Amino acid sequence: MTPNSSNNKDLHFKGQYADEHIVAFFRGHWITLVPHILVYGFFLAAIIAVFSFFSGTIIPFFVSPIGQFLLPVFVLLVTYGIHNFFIKLINHFLSIVIITNLRIIEVQKMIFIKDLQNSLDMGVIQDIKKEQNGFWKNILNFGELLIMLSSSDIQAIKFVPNPNFHFRLINRAKIEWQQKQAHQNANQQRNHQEILPENTTIASTHVRHQLQDQHLRQK
Repeated sequence: MTPNSSNNKDLHFKGQYADEHIVAFFRGHWITLVPHILVYGFFLAAIIAVFSFFSGTIIPFFVSPIGQFLLPVFVLLVTYGIHNFFIKLINHFLSIVIITNLRIIEVQKMIFIKDLQNSLDMGVIQDIKKEQNGFWKNILNFGELLIMLSSSDIQAIKFVPNPNFHFRLINRAKIEWQQKQAHQNANQQRNHQEILPENTTIASTHVRHQLQDQHLRQK
């Protein structure tokens, strides 16, 4: 089905409108994964180093009664560390921002515990500001988009990759939405003006007939 299809309801995501099509979508910049990768890398490096340099001591220790008790605890800790890292990785790919011709949708998902959607209609967006301050933000090309709403609130979207591109994209989508609304309002006003003379003519004819009937009764 093409973007110009007459019915896109729930086509690409749950809650999509029938006349809504996706302009673009993006995830948070990969820099958000760096702390988790470093922690996980240090965790694995520490385990490998311990077993490499102290293998002669660790293996007999785990054979001892105390070691047999601590071994399941150690396995659980390692499993939790690996599981936590991959959960962070999956959550990163599940959370996205969708830009459509009608609104901006921020989807924040976490496996098992979080599923949040925040929608901003183009009609409530007053202005958009891009912030990309700092050495790393400019070198790695990420930043924030600050969206000023008609209620004077500010909605911030952080860790936006290529913020200049998405800044222009949202502005273009908003301008197209405004032009479409202006065209629809102009059509409604034109239709109203075409109907009004017809109603006026009917009313005038009705009044004229009433005056003629009254004049005949007086005679």
